[in-house]
Amino acid sequence: MSSITAWHPGVILPPDKLTPEIIEAIKSSLYPAQVVGLTAWAEARSRYVPGHGWLPNPIDALVDVVNVIHNRALDARWMGHGYAGICLARWQFSCWEPTGGPDDPNDPDHLAENFEALMERAQLLLAGKTPTSKLEASIHVADAFIQGRHENLLGIGVTHYIAAWLDPWPAWARGHTPVLGRHGHLFFSGIV
Repeated sequence: MSSITAWHPGVILPPDKLTPEIIEAIKSSLYPAQVVGLTAWAEARSRYVPGHGWLPNPIDALVDVVNVIHNRALDARWMGHGYAGICLARWQFSCWEPTGGPDDPNDPDHLAENFEALMERAQLLLAGKTPTSKLEASIHVADAFIQGRHENLLGIGVTHYIAAWLDPWPAWARGHTPVLGRHGHLFFSGIV
């Protein structure tokens, strides 16, 4: 029995059972609004505040991430990728990278904690369960942007962001001035 037959929509596997083939099957089973909503949820559900640790973010922070994804969909450089493709493109959103962030050293699966949470929520969605009201709201906002029913709150061309606490900044952000900062993120336009 191949490992891919061990998963199908409705099955919820623990992180240590997620093979690369199963991860790809989960990703390809999601609708674009689910991929975008999951991305926003995982990228902005909380923010790091020095001296206070991780604090929950308002839904507005998740909307900002969806807005960035929407702006990329409008950008000629991203044409043809589609909303899901923009989110799942390699190294664009760390939440979709199995090693894109901190991992619990006591965890035998060696997957980043945020990726584990994302995969759990994705499997719950595919099993017909909505795990949190924030995730449900993120998916509704994603659908509204995809359908052209949501106002662009960041401005056309705002296609990148970083966590405000990040130091040093990634190479692509160095030398650029953020156009906006809120909910623990700094937003950029004009990034090529």
